[in-house]
Amino acid sequence: MIQLVRPTEPESLTRFRARWTTRWTDSLRDGSRIDWATPSAKRILRGLLLALSRGKCAFCEGILRLTSSDEIEHYHAKTVRPELVFDWPNLFPACGICNRSKGDLDHQGRLLKPDTENPELLLWLNPDTGELQPHPALDAEPEQARRVKETIEAYGLQRGALCAQRIEMMDEVNRWLRRIDNQADISQECREEWEKLIHPSRTLKFVIRHVLTLGGQPQLAEIDRQRFRGQV
Repeated sequence: MIQLVRPTEPESLTRFRARWTTRWTDSLRDGSRIDWATPSAKRILRGLLLALSRGKCAFCEGILRLTSSDEIEHYHAKTVRPELVFDWPNLFPACGICNRSKGDLDHQGRLLKPDTENPELLLWLNPDTGELQPHPALDAEPEQARRVKETIEAYGLQRGALCAQRIEMMDEVNRWLRRIDNQADISQECREEWEKLIHPSRTLKFVIRHVLTLGGQPQLAEIDRQRFRGQV
């Protein structure tokens, strides 16, 4: 999970939000069994949200439509806070696994929210297991550490396949770091590998930046952040 920069609310959502929200809240009150959004509303939102995350799940960073179906996650569940069902800051792109894992949990705002806080300052990576855990700096902030643990559990971020992918990515970045450390001039092959690593759509950006920083290359981690934000 990394920080996302949410753009201004799209005009189409501003125009239709009240109508779409009323449709959903009325259905809950009446007991009607309808989907929370029409197919056309989902099409509008899905494209905007995929751009927000560069085509990845906002939580596990898996590539959507490859590792899992792309779905729209409500930070505050649509059954818990139905009035926020079409609130722009409440919507995130998510894979089906993360979305279903969290479900209708009423977390009352305790989960990490990647568009308003920086998960890189709150998460840590176990190099042996690939598991996420609270950042060591949170030892003095137990409430923040609890938020991290609850977020990891809510979205199922310790699932085995995901941890294995993190280990593979750690190994890939570490191999690249060793190669450039042994070269007086960076080879073209290493440059090409670097461009692949920092491509905005590359999965597991948290892992890439974490390893670069611990490997003594924090400036390269910052370049990756800038590339993701479209600044370089």
